[in-house]
Amino acid sequence: MQEKDLLQFHPPYGQVQITAKAKADGYTDSDLSNVIVYDSHPHLAKVDDNTLRISNCRAAATSYEVYANGVLKDTVAYSGEDGGTLDVDISNYTYSQGAIYNITVKGIGTGVAENESEAVSIGWKGNNVILGVSGLYQSAPALTRTDDAVGKTWTMSNNVISSDFDDLFPYNLMKRQTIDGDEFVFIPELYLRIGHDANGLLTDVAVAPLEMTASENQVVVHVDAFYFGAYGASVSGGKMYSKAGVARQGSVTCGNFRTYAKARGEKYRQLDLYHMRVLDFLWLIEFATKNSDAVMWGYTGYGQSCGATDTLTAPSGQLADKGRMRWRYIEDFVGNGYEFFDGAYGLGATQDESKYGQTVTGVEYSAYGGYCLSALKISESYPLLAVPGGCVNNSSYNTYFCDYVSSASGAFVYYRGRSTASAYDGLFLWGSCAATGTSAYIGSRLIKTL
Repeated sequence: MQEKDLLQFHPPYGQVQITAKAKADGYTDSDLSNVIVYDSHPHLAKVDDNTLRISNCRAAATSYEVYANGVLKDTVAYSGEDGGTLDVDISNYTYSQGAIYNITVKGIGTGVAENESEAVSIGWKGNNVILGVSGLYQSAPALTRTDDAVGKTWTMSNNVISSDFDDLFPYNLMKRQTIDGDEFVFIPELYLRIGHDANGLLTDVAVAPLEMTASENQVVVHVDAFYFGAYGASVSGGKMYSKAGVARQGSVTCGNFRTYAKARGEKYRQLDLYHMRVLDFLWLIEFATKNSDAVMWGYTGYGQSCGATDTLTAPSGQLADKGRMRWRYIEDFVGNGYEFFDGAYGLGATQDESKYGQTVTGVEYSAYGGYCLSALKISESYPLLAVPGGCVNNSSYNTYFCDYVSSASGAFVYYRGRSTASAYDGLFLWGSCAATGTSAYIGSRLIKTL
Protein backbone atom coordinates (compact mmCIF):
# COMPACT_ATOMS: atom_id res chain seq x y z
CA MET A 1 0.00 0.00 0.00
CA GLN A 2 1.27 3.46 -0.90
CA GLU A 3 0.41 6.26 1.54
CA LYS A 4 0.66 9.98 0.85
CA ASP A 5 0.58 12.91 3.23
CA LEU A 6 -2.19 15.14 1.90
CA LEU A 7 -0.39 18.24 3.16
CA GLN A 8 2.25 17.81 0.44
CA PHE A 9 -0.35 18.96 -2.07
CA HIS A 10 -0.75 22.32 -0.26
CA PRO A 11 -4.38 22.57 -1.36
CA PRO A 12 -6.22 25.83 -0.84
CA TYR A 13 -8.90 26.07 1.78
CA GLY A 14 -12.10 24.37 0.77
CA GLN A 15 -12.97 20.95 -0.60
CA VAL A 16 -10.47 19.34 -2.96
CA GLN A 17 -11.32 16.24 -4.98
CA ILE A 18 -8.39 13.82 -5.24
CA THR A 19 -8.11 10.83 -7.57
CA ALA A 20 -5.21 8.60 -8.59
CA LYS A 21 -4.10 6.57 -11.61
CA ALA A 22 -1.38 3.95 -12.05
CA LYS A 23 1.50 4.77 -14.43
CA ALA A 24 4.68 2.92 -15.46
CA ASP A 25 7.07 2.57 -18.41
CA GLY A 26 5.52 0.28 -20.99
CA TYR A 27 2.25 0.21 -19.08
CA THR A 28 -1.03 1.68 -20.23
CA ASP A 29 -2.26 4.20 -17.67
CA SER A 30 -5.06 2.84 -15.53
CA ASP A 31 -8.44 4.46 -15.18
CA LEU A 32 -8.83 7.10 -12.52
CA SER A 33 -9.54 5.74 -9.06
CA ASN A 34 -12.51 6.58 -6.93
CA VAL A 35 -12.75 10.18 -5.74
CA ILE A 36 -12.05 11.23 -2.18
CA VAL A 37 -12.87 14.69 -0.89
CA TYR A 38 -10.24 16.46 1.23
CA ASP A 39 -11.89 19.18 3.31
CA SER A 40 -8.97 21.49 4.06
CA HIS A 41 -10.54 24.36 5.97
CA PRO A 42 -9.33 25.12 9.52
CA HIS A 43 -10.84 22.88 12.19
CA LEU A 44 -11.92 24.12 15.60
CA ALA A 45 -12.27 22.16 18.85
CA LYS A 46 -12.83 23.07 22.49
CA VAL A 47 -9.90 21.89 24.65
CA ASP A 48 -11.51 23.15 27.86
CA ASP A 49 -13.62 26.09 29.03
CA ASN A 50 -10.67 28.44 28.57
CA THR A 51 -8.98 27.13 25.41
CA LEU A 52 -9.90 26.67 21.75
CA ARG A 53 -7.62 24.73 19.41
CA ILE A 54 -7.38 25.56 15.70
CA SER A 55 -5.93 22.68 13.67
CA ASN A 56 -5.05 22.31 9.98
CA CYS A 57 -3.53 25.80 10.03
CA ARG A 58 -1.68 27.14 6.98
CA ALA A 59 1.84 28.62 6.87
CA ALA A 60 0.50 31.37 4.60
CA ALA A 61 -1.89 32.49 7.34
CA THR A 62 -0.38 35.26 9.43
CA SER A 63 -3.33 35.25 11.82
CA TYR A 64 -6.68 33.72 12.60
CA GLU A 65 -9.82 35.75 13.28
CA VAL A 66 -12.15 34.40 15.96
CA TYR A 67 -15.88 35.13 15.60
CA ALA A 68 -18.62 34.75 18.21
CA ASN A 69 -22.12 34.59 16.71
CA GLY A 70 -20.73 36.18 13.53
CA VAL A 71 -19.05 39.12 15.34
CA LEU A 72 -15.25 39.44 15.26
CA LYS A 73 -14.00 38.73 18.79
CA ASP A 74 -10.24 38.41 18.48
CA THR A 75 -7.33 38.17 16.01
CA VAL A 76 -4.57 35.72 16.98
CA ALA A 77 -1.15 35.67 15.28
CA TYR A 78 0.14 32.46 13.65
CA SER A 79 3.70 31.73 12.51
CA GLY A 80 3.63 27.96 12.22
CA GLU A 81 3.80 25.45 9.39
CA ASP A 82 1.19 23.89 7.14
CA GLY A 83 -1.00 21.51 9.13
CA GLY A 84 -0.03 23.07 12.44
CA THR A 85 -2.19 23.88 15.45
CA LEU A 86 -2.86 27.07 17.35
CA ASP A 87 -4.31 27.29 20.86
CA VAL A 88 -6.41 30.35 21.61
CA ASP A 89 -6.88 31.60 25.18
CA ILE A 90 -10.52 32.59 25.63
CA SER A 91 -10.44 33.04 29.41
CA ASN A 92 -10.62 36.83 29.06
CA TYR A 93 -13.56 36.82 26.66
CA THR A 94 -16.62 38.60 28.06
CA TYR A 95 -19.86 36.66 27.89
CA SER A 96 -23.39 37.72 28.66
CA GLN A 97 -25.04 35.99 31.59
CA GLY A 98 -26.85 32.87 30.41
CA ALA A 99 -25.58 33.02 26.80
CA ILE A 100 -23.95 30.48 24.51
CA TYR A 101 -21.70 31.59 21.67
CA ASN A 102 -21.34 29.94 18.28
CA ILE A 103 -17.56 30.24 17.67
CA THR A 104 -15.91 30.04 14.22
CA VAL A 105 -12.49 31.07 12.87
CA LYS A 106 -11.06 32.32 9.55
CA GLY A 107 -7.44 32.29 8.35
CA ILE A 108 -6.02 35.61 7.14
CA GLY A 109 -2.97 36.05 4.91
CA THR A 110 -1.69 36.41 1.35
CA GLY A 111 -3.04 33.59 -0.78
CA VAL A 112 -5.18 32.20 2.05
CA ALA A 113 -8.90 32.06 1.37
CA GLU A 114 -11.03 33.31 4.25
CA ASN A 115 -13.37 30.34 4.55
CA GLU A 116 -14.79 29.49 7.95
CA SER A 117 -14.15 26.56 10.22
CA GLU A 118 -16.97 24.48 11.60
CA ALA A 119 -18.57 25.94 14.74
CA VAL A 120 -18.29 25.04 18.41
CA SER A 121 -20.49 26.28 21.23
CA ILE A 122 -18.96 27.80 24.36
CA GLY A 123 -19.59 30.30 27.08
CA TRP A 124 -22.70 29.39 29.09
CA LYS A 125 -22.69 31.16 32.43
CA GLY A 126 -25.44 31.27 34.99
CA ASN A 127 -28.26 28.86 35.81
CA ASN A 128 -29.19 26.01 33.52
CA VAL A 129 -32.34 27.08 31.67
CA ILE A 130 -34.51 23.99 31.09
CA LEU A 131 -37.44 24.10 28.65
CA GLY A 132 -39.80 21.14 28.63
CA VAL A 133 -43.21 19.69 27.90
CA SER A 134 -45.15 16.70 29.21
CA GLY A 135 -48.23 14.80 28.04
CA LEU A 136 -46.64 13.03 25.06
CA TYR A 137 -48.70 9.92 25.75
CA GLN A 138 -52.11 11.48 26.25
CA SER A 139 -54.95 11.46 23.75
CA ALA A 140 -55.21 15.28 23.75
CA PRO A 141 -52.72 16.80 21.27
CA ALA A 142 -51.98 19.75 23.59
CA LEU A 143 -48.91 19.41 25.81
CA THR A 144 -48.23 20.85 29.26
CA ARG A 145 -45.23 23.17 29.60
CA THR A 146 -42.72 22.24 32.32
CA ASP A 147 -39.62 23.64 34.01
CA ASP A 148 -38.62 27.11 32.71
CA ALA A 149 -41.04 26.82 29.78
CA VAL A 150 -44.04 27.37 32.04
CA GLY A 151 -45.87 30.53 30.93
CA LYS A 152 -44.06 30.71 27.57
CA THR A 153 -46.15 30.97 24.41
CA TRP A 154 -46.17 31.83 20.70
CA THR A 155 -48.54 33.60 18.32
CA MET A 156 -49.14 33.77 14.57
CA SER A 157 -49.94 37.17 13.06
CA ASN A 158 -50.08 37.87 9.33
CA ASN A 159 -48.53 34.42 8.78
CA VAL A 160 -45.44 35.29 10.85
CA ILE A 161 -44.71 33.58 14.17
CA SER A 162 -43.62 35.55 17.21
CA SER A 163 -42.33 33.26 19.96
CA ASP A 164 -41.18 33.62 23.55
CA PHE A 165 -38.49 31.12 22.58
CA ASP A 166 -36.81 33.45 20.06
CA ASP A 167 -34.25 34.61 22.64
CA LEU A 168 -33.89 31.30 24.50
CA PHE A 169 -31.38 28.50 24.00
CA PRO A 170 -31.17 26.61 21.68
CA TYR A 171 -33.63 28.45 19.42
CA ASN A 172 -31.64 31.69 19.52
CA LEU A 173 -28.63 29.90 17.99
CA MET A 174 -30.52 28.15 15.19
CA LYS A 175 -29.21 30.41 12.42
CA ARG A 176 -28.43 30.09 8.72
CA GLN A 177 -24.85 29.29 7.76
CA THR A 178 -23.31 28.78 4.31
CA ILE A 179 -20.88 25.85 4.05
CA ASP A 180 -19.22 24.84 0.78
CA GLY A 181 -21.96 26.72 -1.08
CA ASP A 182 -24.85 25.00 0.71
CA GLU A 183 -27.32 26.62 3.09
CA PHE A 184 -27.66 24.97 6.49
CA VAL A 185 -29.21 25.81 9.84
CA PHE A 186 -26.80 25.40 12.75
CA ILE A 187 -28.09 23.26 15.63
CA PRO A 188 -25.93 23.86 18.72
CA GLU A 189 -24.59 21.30 21.14
CA LEU A 190 -27.35 20.59 23.67
CA TYR A 191 -28.79 18.18 26.22
CA LEU A 192 -32.19 16.49 26.02
CA ARG A 193 -34.02 14.92 28.95
CA ILE A 194 -36.43 12.24 27.73
CA GLY A 195 -39.06 10.66 29.96
CA HIS A 196 -40.88 7.36 29.38
CA ASP A 197 -43.23 4.94 31.08
CA ALA A 198 -42.54 1.30 31.98
CA ASN A 199 -43.18 0.28 28.36
CA GLY A 200 -40.75 2.82 26.91
CA LEU A 201 -43.51 5.13 25.64
CA LEU A 202 -42.48 8.80 25.67
CA THR A 203 -44.12 10.94 28.34
CA ASP A 204 -42.05 14.16 28.46
CA VAL A 205 -39.04 15.89 26.91
CA ALA A 206 -36.87 18.88 27.85
CA VAL A 207 -33.86 20.72 26.41
CA ALA A 208 -31.04 22.64 28.14
CA PRO A 209 -27.51 23.91 27.42
CA LEU A 210 -26.05 21.96 30.36
CA GLU A 211 -26.60 18.48 31.70
CA MET A 212 -29.83 17.97 33.67
CA THR A 213 -30.75 15.71 36.55
CA ALA A 214 -32.77 12.68 35.47
CA SER A 215 -35.56 11.39 37.66
CA GLU A 216 -36.92 7.85 37.61
CA ASN A 217 -37.92 6.79 34.08
CA GLN A 218 -35.94 9.64 32.53
CA VAL A 219 -32.72 9.62 30.55
CA VAL A 220 -30.47 12.57 29.66
CA VAL A 221 -28.65 12.48 26.32
CA HIS A 222 -25.92 14.78 25.01
CA VAL A 223 -26.27 15.89 21.36
CA ASP A 224 -23.29 17.20 19.41
CA ALA A 225 -23.77 20.29 17.25
CA PHE A 226 -24.69 19.63 13.62
CA TYR A 227 -25.99 21.36 10.49
CA PHE A 228 -29.48 20.72 9.13
CA GLY A 229 -30.21 21.44 5.45
CA ALA A 230 -32.08 24.72 5.15
CA TYR A 231 -33.78 23.46 1.97
CA GLY A 232 -35.06 20.15 0.68
CA ALA A 233 -32.42 18.18 -1.19
CA SER A 234 -31.54 18.76 -4.83
CA VAL A 235 -29.23 16.45 -6.78
CA SER A 236 -26.68 17.36 -9.45
CA GLY A 237 -23.80 15.31 -10.81
CA GLY A 238 -24.47 12.46 -8.41
CA LYS A 239 -24.27 14.68 -5.32
CA MET A 240 -26.86 16.05 -2.91
CA TYR A 241 -27.15 19.79 -2.23
CA SER A 242 -29.09 22.25 -0.08
CA LYS A 243 -29.53 25.25 -2.36
CA ALA A 244 -32.11 27.87 -3.31
CA GLY A 245 -33.41 28.34 -6.84
CA VAL A 246 -33.77 24.65 -7.73
CA ALA A 247 -36.64 22.21 -7.31
CA ARG A 248 -36.61 19.54 -4.64
CA GLN A 249 -35.43 16.24 -6.07
CA GLY A 250 -37.84 13.31 -6.21
CA SER A 251 -38.02 9.96 -8.00
CA VAL A 252 -34.86 8.67 -6.28
CA THR A 253 -34.56 5.68 -3.94
CA CYS A 254 -33.69 6.18 -0.29
CA GLY A 255 -30.43 4.30 -0.88
CA ASN A 256 -29.43 6.50 -3.81
CA PHE A 257 -30.15 9.66 -1.81
CA ARG A 258 -27.83 8.22 0.85
CA THR A 259 -25.12 7.72 -1.78
CA TYR A 260 -25.55 11.23 -3.18
CA ALA A 261 -25.23 12.72 0.30
CA LYS A 262 -22.09 10.72 1.14
CA ALA A 263 -20.54 11.82 -2.16
CA ARG A 264 -20.24 15.30 -0.63
CA GLY A 265 -17.70 14.12 1.94
CA GLU A 266 -17.19 12.21 5.17
CA LYS A 267 -19.29 14.47 7.40
CA TYR A 268 -22.30 14.63 5.09
CA ARG A 269 -25.30 12.30 5.23
CA GLN A 270 -28.94 11.99 4.38
CA LEU A 271 -31.41 13.04 7.06
CA ASP A 272 -31.55 10.29 9.69
CA LEU A 273 -33.85 9.31 12.54
CA TYR A 274 -31.41 10.40 15.27
CA HIS A 275 -31.02 14.00 14.05
CA MET A 276 -34.63 14.17 12.88
CA ARG A 277 -35.88 13.50 16.40
CA VAL A 278 -33.69 16.26 17.87
CA LEU A 279 -35.57 18.76 15.71
CA ASP A 280 -38.93 17.07 16.36
CA PHE A 281 -38.44 17.40 20.12
CA LEU A 282 -37.44 21.06 19.82
CA TRP A 283 -40.63 21.68 17.79
CA LEU A 284 -42.75 19.98 20.48
CA ILE A 285 -41.13 22.07 23.20
CA GLU A 286 -41.65 25.37 21.41
CA PHE A 287 -45.24 24.85 20.27
CA ALA A 288 -46.52 22.51 23.03
CA THR A 289 -48.69 20.45 20.70
CA LYS A 290 -48.36 17.07 18.99
CA ASN A 291 -50.59 18.33 16.16
CA SER A 292 -48.25 20.08 13.74
CA ASP A 293 -51.27 21.17 11.65
CA ALA A 294 -52.28 23.43 14.55
CA VAL A 295 -49.08 25.42 13.95
CA MET A 296 -48.48 25.28 10.18
CA TRP A 297 -49.68 22.72 7.62
CA GLY A 298 -47.04 23.42 5.04
CA TYR A 299 -47.51 23.22 1.27
CA THR A 300 -49.93 20.42 0.38
CA GLY A 301 -48.11 19.33 -2.75
CA TYR A 302 -44.54 18.68 -3.83
CA GLY A 303 -41.65 19.71 -6.06
CA GLN A 304 -41.76 23.49 -5.63
CA SER A 305 -38.49 25.40 -6.01
CA CYS A 306 -36.36 25.95 -2.91
CA GLY A 307 -35.87 29.42 -1.49
CA ALA A 308 -39.45 30.67 -1.65
CA THR A 309 -39.59 31.45 2.09
CA ASP A 310 -36.38 33.49 2.04
CA THR A 311 -38.66 36.52 1.72
CA LEU A 312 -39.87 36.01 5.30
CA THR A 313 -38.32 38.36 7.84
CA ALA A 314 -38.83 36.12 10.89
CA PRO A 315 -37.24 32.73 11.70
CA SER A 316 -40.64 31.01 11.47
CA GLY A 317 -43.73 31.67 9.36
CA GLN A 318 -45.60 30.83 6.18
CA LEU A 319 -46.29 32.49 2.85
CA ALA A 320 -50.01 31.72 3.19
CA ASP A 321 -52.31 29.42 5.11
CA LYS A 322 -51.40 25.87 4.01
CA GLY A 323 -48.66 27.39 1.87
CA ARG A 324 -44.88 27.18 1.94
CA MET A 325 -43.50 27.49 5.47
CA ARG A 326 -40.29 27.56 7.41
CA TRP A 327 -39.43 26.90 11.04
CA ARG A 328 -36.27 28.36 12.53
CA TYR A 329 -35.03 29.13 9.00
CA ILE A 330 -35.61 25.53 7.87
CA GLU A 331 -37.77 25.75 4.74
CA ASP A 332 -40.47 23.09 4.26
CA PHE A 333 -39.86 21.55 7.66
CA VAL A 334 -43.40 20.39 6.95
CA GLY A 335 -44.76 20.17 3.40
CA ASN A 336 -43.68 20.46 -0.23
CA GLY A 337 -43.33 16.68 -0.36
CA TYR A 338 -42.27 13.84 1.91
CA GLU A 339 -38.68 13.19 2.98
CA PHE A 340 -36.82 9.89 3.26
CA PHE A 341 -34.85 9.41 6.44
CA ASP A 342 -32.18 6.86 7.31
CA GLY A 343 -31.75 4.85 10.50
CA ALA A 344 -34.98 2.84 10.27
CA TYR A 345 -35.31 -0.26 8.10
CA GLY A 346 -37.95 -2.97 8.33
CA LEU A 347 -38.87 -3.10 12.01
CA GLY A 348 -35.56 -1.98 13.45
CA ALA A 349 -33.78 1.33 14.05
CA THR A 350 -30.12 2.25 14.53
CA GLN A 351 -27.91 5.32 14.88
CA ASP A 352 -24.89 3.43 13.51
CA GLU A 353 -24.39 5.09 10.12
CA SER A 354 -22.57 2.03 8.77
CA LYS A 355 -25.81 0.04 9.20
CA TYR A 356 -28.11 2.43 7.36
CA GLY A 357 -30.15 0.59 4.75
CA GLN A 358 -29.61 -2.78 6.45
CA THR A 359 -31.70 -4.94 8.75
CA VAL A 360 -30.88 -3.69 12.24
CA THR A 361 -31.82 -4.54 15.80
CA GLY A 362 -30.67 -1.52 17.85
CA VAL A 363 -34.33 -0.73 18.58
CA GLU A 364 -37.14 -3.04 17.51
CA TYR A 365 -40.78 -2.07 17.05
CA SER A 366 -44.05 -3.46 15.76
CA ALA A 367 -45.79 -3.28 12.40
CA TYR A 368 -48.54 -0.67 12.14
CA GLY A 369 -50.61 0.45 9.21
CA GLY A 370 -53.37 2.82 8.25
CA TYR A 371 -54.04 4.40 11.62
CA CYS A 372 -53.22 7.45 13.74
CA LEU A 373 -49.90 7.48 15.61
CA SER A 374 -50.65 7.38 19.34
CA ALA A 375 -47.22 7.04 20.90
CA LEU A 376 -43.49 7.21 20.34
CA LYS A 377 -41.33 4.54 21.93
CA ILE A 378 -37.66 4.49 22.90
CA SER A 379 -35.04 2.20 24.36
CA GLU A 380 -33.05 3.77 27.21
CA SER A 381 -29.91 2.73 25.34
CA TYR A 382 -31.03 4.71 22.25
CA PRO A 383 -33.26 7.51 23.57
CA LEU A 384 -33.29 9.51 20.32
CA LEU A 385 -34.43 6.60 18.16
CA ALA A 386 -38.09 7.33 18.90
CA VAL A 387 -40.11 4.86 16.79
CA PRO A 388 -43.87 4.21 16.50
CA GLY A 389 -45.14 2.81 19.78
CA GLY A 390 -48.84 2.51 19.06
CA CYS A 391 -51.74 3.64 16.91
CA VAL A 392 -55.49 4.22 17.21
CA ASN A 393 -58.27 3.89 14.65
CA ASN A 394 -59.19 7.55 14.37
CA SER A 395 -60.19 8.55 10.84
CA SER A 396 -60.31 12.23 11.82
CA TYR A 397 -56.66 12.23 12.94
CA ASN A 398 -57.40 14.72 15.71
CA THR A 399 -55.99 12.85 18.73
CA TYR A 400 -52.48 12.02 19.95
CA PHE A 401 -49.96 12.91 17.18
CA CYS A 402 -52.72 13.43 14.60
CA ASP A 403 -50.66 11.82 11.80
CA TYR A 404 -50.62 8.52 9.91
CA VAL A 405 -48.28 5.65 10.77
CA SER A 406 -47.27 2.74 8.54
CA SER A 407 -44.44 0.31 9.30
CA ALA A 408 -43.70 -3.11 7.84
CA SER A 409 -41.20 -5.94 8.20
CA GLY A 410 -38.80 -6.84 5.41
CA ALA A 411 -36.97 -4.51 3.03
CA PHE A 412 -38.88 -1.32 3.84
CA VAL A 413 -37.62 2.24 4.24
CA TYR A 414 -39.41 5.23 5.73
CA TYR A 415 -40.37 8.82 4.99
CA ARG A 416 -42.17 11.65 6.78
CA GLY A 417 -43.83 15.01 6.06
CA ARG A 418 -46.71 16.27 3.93
CA SER A 419 -47.65 15.93 0.28
CA THR A 420 -51.45 16.01 0.46
CA ALA A 421 -54.15 18.23 1.95
CA SER A 422 -55.30 15.41 4.26
CA ALA A 423 -55.19 15.70 8.04
CA TYR A 424 -53.19 12.48 8.29
CA ASP A 425 -50.11 14.14 6.78
CA GLY A 426 -47.86 16.24 9.00
CA LEU A 427 -44.61 16.42 10.91
CA PHE A 428 -45.07 13.04 12.60
CA LEU A 429 -46.28 11.05 9.62
CA TRP A 430 -44.32 7.79 9.40
CA GLY A 431 -44.81 6.28 5.94
CA SER A 432 -43.19 3.16 4.50
CA CYS A 433 -42.26 1.95 1.05
CA ALA A 434 -40.10 -0.76 -0.49
CA ALA A 435 -36.36 -0.10 -0.34
CA THR A 436 -36.34 0.14 -4.14
CA GLY A 437 -39.37 2.44 -4.22
CA THR A 438 -39.30 5.93 -5.73
CA SER A 439 -41.85 8.67 -6.11
CA ALA A 440 -41.89 12.21 -7.45
CA TYR A 441 -43.32 13.33 -4.10
CA ILE A 442 -40.64 11.70 -1.86
CA GLY A 443 -37.39 13.64 -1.52
CA SER A 444 -34.68 13.91 1.10
CA ARG A 445 -32.59 16.43 3.03
CA LEU A 446 -28.87 16.96 3.57
CA ILE A 447 -27.29 17.18 7.01
CA LYS A 448 -23.67 17.66 8.07
CA THR A 449 -22.05 16.54 11.30
CA LEU A 450 -19.05 18.20 12.96
